[in-house]
Amino acid sequence: MPRSRGGAPPKARDGRPATNVGRPLSAGVGPHERILGSRSTAFELWTPLRTLLVPEVGLSRLQRLWGSKVDGAAHARFSAFISQAEAFYVSAEGMPAESRPLVAYYFALNLAKAFLACADPAVTEGKVFHGLSDDFDRKSKYWFIHERTKVTTKGVFRDLARRTGLGYCYAQNHSLAIQKLAPYLAETADVYEDSVGEPPRLVPLESVEVWSGGGHVWLRVEVDRGELSRRSLGPQSLPERAKLFGLRFKLVQSERPTASYESDPLAYGGRQILTKADELRDCFDHALIHSNRGIAGARHLVVISDNTELLSQEAVTFAVFHHLSSMVRYRPEQVAKLADQKWFFLFSTWVPRAMENFLLALTSRILREEVRIQ
Repeated sequence: MPRSRGGAPPKARDGRPATNVGRPLSAGVGPHERILGSRSTAFELWTPLRTLLVPEVGLSRLQRLWGSKVDGAAHARFSAFISQAEAFYVSAEGMPAESRPLVAYYFALNLAKAFLACADPAVTEGKVFHGLSDDFDRKSKYWFIHERTKVTTKGVFRDLARRTGLGYCYAQNHSLAIQKLAPYLAETADVYEDSVGEPPRLVPLESVEVWSGGGHVWLRVEVDRGELSRRSLGPQSLPERAKLFGLRFKLVQSERPTASYESDPLAYGGRQILTKADELRDCFDHALIHSNRGIAGARHLVVISDNTELLSQEAVTFAVFHHLSSMVRYRPEQVAKLADQKWFFLFSTWVPRAMENFLLALTSRILREEVRIQ
């Protein structure tokens, strides 16, 4: 998308929010939305996935979504993983914050396996490894920065990372400090600065929409200028500071008071706008736009980083779940020390929010539609 003369951004394309057969198209991992009520119970949140457990109906639907690679054996594994994940999810609701990560992780592990049973059934056959190991850096005095996790050769973490976001995963034995992952957690971006004393590595977006016009379809992003100013960012500097976003979105001039950005337009033939659904999903995924499908915080956020090799939102969540669970299992004394420190918000606030959002995120990927709470 070339700039106009004088270095000013080009004008926004003529268009409007896109629809298909009168139904609005949504930006995300699927072209349509399924809206759940704000008062939905845990049982109701699991209903979209639970309907897939019926042997014949569920298998047939998964095959329509994912192809014949999802055979009867894969569907049986999928059903078992979903049932286990839901059981852990429900059991976590009444647990104290310092214990909840233990079952929260097993919820995430089983749900991730269910997703992989659809995306690549072969990786869920036989013994499946976690893909991470505790890399706690024990010192004479404990600090949260000593909490680290190590990427192993294979396992759910690597398989999940490769099938979400950019599809990127770190090499074997790469060590990740949990303190360095926390600024990228979408579920607590709204409380991170108050808790830690520095801004998160995420900037909220006012909206992300699918637009169309003139036989083309593209993604349109709006960002509040006041929020950019608060974060010492300008409309033109955001794509530079958020490199993955900037590789796919350009600043444009629009009539809106917000800063507007557009992805490259995709031409579609006739009225078949959904033929570009996969390309729109890839643009959204590869820009690493984080999504909050639950009820807390901004709905969409963009990652501030000049690194082009970053983990997906789901992979970061999985890694933090795994490590907090390891702390609860093997080093509860460290968890007790955190109870009156700034990092305890990961246990008290992030875990329950992340459980809800991880459920909605992988439900969205499994069903290939955006499932969110209103």
